[in-house]
Amino acid sequence: MKKIDLKKKIGGIKTMSRKKKILSIVCLILLVLIVVLCARSCAPAEEEYEDMEQMTATAEKMTITSKVSSKGEIKSALEEKKTPHTGYKLEKINVKEGQAVKEGGTILTYTNGQIMTAPYDCVVISWNLPKLKNTLNNDHYVDIAGTKVLMMELDVKEDKIFLVKKGNPATIKVNATDGRYEGVVSFVSDVGDYADGMSTFKVNVIFDNDGKLKLGMNGRAKVILEKAENVIGVPVDAVYDDGENSFVTVMKDGGEEEVQVETGIQNNDYIEIKDGLKAGDEVVYSSYDDSEWDDEYY
Repeated sequence: MKKIDLKKKIGGIKTMSRKKKILSIVCLILLVLIVVLCARSCAPAEEEYEDMEQMTATAEKMTITSKVSSKGEIKSALEEKKTPHTGYKLEKINVKEGQAVKEGGTILTYTNGQIMTAPYDCVVISWNLPKLKNTLNNDHYVDIAGTKVLMMELDVKEDKIFLVKKGNPATIKVNATDGRYEGVVSFVSDVGDYADGMSTFKVNVIFDNDGKLKLGMNGRAKVILEKAENVIGVPVDAVYDDGENSFVTVMKDGGEEEVQVETGIQNNDYIEIKDGLKAGDEVVYSSYDDSEWDDEYY
């Protein structure tokens, strides 16, 4: 019969017990780490709130203007192909491409001494003409662009385009001259251009040239969409809703009270309150500094 070594047997049992204890401790540590990580992932990040600030504002009478703004290039509002006198022979081209010509200025001279003149202040863009001394026909032309009435073509995002109407007033600021001009919307496209998950629509604004502007300059136009004068207004951040109704929090008798309101037009800063507040009421709200996300639309 084989003799059992009790010392080795007992030692082996103790070693297994130690391994089990170590394994249990490791499992416990891992469990604690998992719980801590889950708690941190579920808890709101401090960064989400570090820019929040408690604010107060007084409801007051004001004028609220809703606008949309976009950069654009200055173009002519009138461009046409002017046909020379058919049957005449070309003696001389009196201008260069890109040259400005005053109304009545000479563009072409014919061999019989007659001339083709500019019908209005314009820039000669290009031409299709025969060689000198050759006869002109209906295929020949001089492409001109008027410089008295100018146009700026804007790109307006799809979430604003339904508010833009033909005839809306606009203000144009030109970078090169720092001049400001009053204009109107003359065209709103019904077809958008899709890119980067958003469609934009072409909107044309026309305005008069004061003689200082050249075609191809650039600037920014602000189109006025809506305007409400002498209305009660509060900061946009002060109004919140539940999906159906709008509310503000009003300071009253040393405490805060939720009040339902009816809203009107708004811009990036203020919103019209048609009902629910009166001038002098103090509202309290939390404001988040999102200036880094501001774009060119307002």
